[in-house]
Parts: sequence; C-alpha cells; structure tokens
Amino acid sequence: MPTHASYASEISNQLDDFRKRAQEAASKQSPATDATVLDSNEAQLLSEGDKWISTEQRIFDATITEASRAVNDTYQRSIELRNKIDQVLNSATLLSDVDAELAAERDDLIKSTENLKLVETDWRYFRATQRITQQASYPESKVKHFSLVAVLALVETVMNAFFYENAGGLAGGFIVALGVAAVNMTMALFLGMGFRHINLFPTASKTIGWSCLGFFVATTLFCNMLFSAFRSEYQTLTDTSDFNQLRHAFTVAMQAAIKIFLLEPRFTDLLSFILFFIGIILSFIAFREGYTSDDKHPGYGDLDRRLKKAQADETQLQGRVRETLRARLQQSIAELTELIKRPTSLIADFGQRRALLMHARQTLATQVAAIRREFKLVIEARRVSTTLRQSVKEFTEYRRLLLLVC
Repeated sequence: MPTHASYASEISNQLDDFRKRAQEAASKQSPATDATVLDSNEAQLLSEGDKWISTEQRIFDATITEASRAVNDTYQRSIELRNKIDQVLNSATLLSDVDAELAAERDDLIKSTENLKLVETDWRYFRATQRITQQASYPESKVKHFSLVAVLALVETVMNAFFYENAGGLAGGFIVALGVAAVNMTMALFLGMGFRHINLFPTASKTIGWSCLGFFVATTLFCNMLFSAFRSEYQTLTDTSDFNQLRHAFTVAMQAAIKIFLLEPRFTDLLSFILFFIGIILSFIAFREGYTSDDKHPGYGDLDRRLKKAQADETQLQGRVRETLRARLQQSIAELTELIKRPTSLIADFGQRRALLMHARQTLATQVAAIRREFKLVIEARRVSTTLRQSVKEFTEYRRLLLLVC
C-alpha cells in the first residue's frame, strides 16, 4: 500500500517567500487586501493547499480501507468462533472423540474384566467348597521364605562336618555332612508342604496330609538315627575312599537305625546323641517352613495371587482409560477457556479500530483547518505587504512633487 506524508506546515513555511514576491510585485498593482480575484502566485499557493488537502484525504481513506479490511477479518473470525463454540458444546462430537480415543483400549478392558470375573468366580467357588472364611495368608516372597531353610541347611552342614571328622579331616566330613543336610532338610520341607492337605475337606486330601505327617515323623526318626549311627561307624573307617568299608558302615548303621521303631535307640557316644537331636530340631523347622510356604489350603494361595494380579491389571488399565478421558476433558476445558477469551479480544479489536478511525477523522479535520488557516495567513500577509509597499511608493512620489513645487 503506498504511503503519503502528512501535512507539516509546508504552506506557512513559504510565508517569507511570498512576502518577497509581494514586495517585488508591489509596483504592478497586485491584488489589494480586499481583492476578490487571486493572482498567479496566490493561485499557485491555492493549488498547493488543495494538494495537501487531497493528501490528507488519501491518508484518511487509506485508514478507512485498512479499518474495513480489519473489520471484515474480525467478522470472519467471529463466524469461525461461533462455529467452534457450537462444535465444542456439541456433546455428540465430544462423545465421538472420546470413543475414538478409547477404541484401542476397549478390547483390552473387556478382556481384563472378563479375566477378572473368571478368576474371581474360581476364587469364590474354592472358598465356598472348602468353607474358607478368612483371607489367604502366604509369604510375599517364596525366595526369602525358603532362604531360611537354605541357611539352616548350611548351618547343619558346618556343624555336622565337625561331627563326621575322621582320619580324612574336615574335608571328608563336610562332604558327608552336606549329603546328610540335603536329604534331611529337603525331605522335611516337601513333606511339610504336603501336610497342608489336612485343611481340605475331601477325605482323600486329608488322608494325603496325615500320611505326609506320619511319613515325616517316621523318616525323620529313622534318618536322624541312621546319620547318628553312621557317624559312629564313620569314625572307625581307616580309608573313607574305600567303597566296601563305607557300605559295611552304612549297613551296620541301618540295622541300628531300625531299632528306633522298637524303642531301642543306641548311641555309642554323646556326640552321636547330640547329632540326633540337632537333626530332629532342624527337620521340624524345615517341616514348618514347608507348611507355611503357602496358604494352609493348597491351591487357595495361587487363586488369591491370580485374583490380585487380575485386579491390579484391571485397575491399571482403568487408570490409563481415566487418564485418557481426563486428558480429553482437560483439552475441551482449555478450548472452552480459550474461546471465552476470544470475544473479549474481538471487542478490543473493534474498540481499537474505532479509536483509530476517530483519531484519523479528527486528524483530517485538524490538518484541513491548519491548511486553510495557513493559506489565509499567507494570502493576507502577502496582500498586506503589497499594500504597504504601494503606500511607501506613493508617499515617496508625493514628497518628491512637494519638493519640486517648493
């Protein structure tokens, strides 16, 4: 868009020039103060004044054009704003957007809920058939739970290594003690896990549980008596690497161990007696750890863990869905907040444009008045200068005539 310089007292700046012209043209009887017709210099000045008035009018017209363009642009923005508000307030559109965003989560949510209901059904059925009223009780970490058995097995191995020490030294005793601890603790642990079946209602399950207890008592007495008797025979071996000597010692120890069931235990020394009772105590501890390794109702702990996992999965998935919905709603709230601010912005734009138009109108009126005022000032100053010049000339001529007469 072309730009125009605004009027800045250009006409009044020519006042001195026009006075000089007036003085030069005084002898030609230029227009007097009351003349109604402009001479060529005054016509030139009038033309220049008209030019500046036209320039100010063009500046005003350009301001109006720019304001009209801005008003049209603001009007289009108001139409778009109205359409956007209708779109945001349309509940069907919001619901369709939510459905589209949740489409990927819907199948997973259905599967998670279905899995939870199935597991919960199995869990409730098991509680009903087994007449369980309390919550499942089991260690949070089986590794941490069984670590106690491992520590006890290590302790038993170290202690038995000293008991089985012979001519071969601690190394040979440690190997035998390791085998004794492994058999003793492992068997007690698994029998303790089987003993939990006494809490189930079918008779067959209870039979299994009591059988595990009976087998545990028998094997614990027999094995610890066997290991105690074997220790005594092991001490007499001259060559622990001789298989025949080991077999003979073990056979003698078994014959002595069987007599425990005839209530005829035989201990050859105090260390064998101590070894027997230490083995019994550690076996009962391992049996208890096996019994408490899971809920006392076999299968109930697994169902409870599956139920908690299914609940956690569904909760996590629902949380993800809620977060998606929350994000979408927050987005809609942000859009509405932004839309609420826009009418104020549009009104401010209209007010600003109106102020600019009023200022441009006032500026045009002021500039035109200034041009006219300065034009009149220059014209009157020029004519006054011309009249004074003529008066001086006439006075000089009259004086010269008086001198001639005199």
